[in-house]
Amino acid sequence: MALRETITVSITPELKAFIKERLATGRYGSASEVVRASLRALERFEATTYPKARGPRSSTTDV
Repeated sequence: MALRETITVSITPELKAFIKERLATGRYGSASEVVRASLRALERFEATTYPKARGPRSSTTDV
């Protein structure tokens, strides 16, 4: 299993509701699992949509 690091992010009430909805389905065991699955989906999307932008970002973005 990969090492994990804890970070803190701010989300909108709508995203919080989305996470709660996903948890209510029983498919995910924690908010962290929902966020990890979402980030993996974003990774796949960006890899196919922007194939040249696979490396680390050159600038930081406030998440």
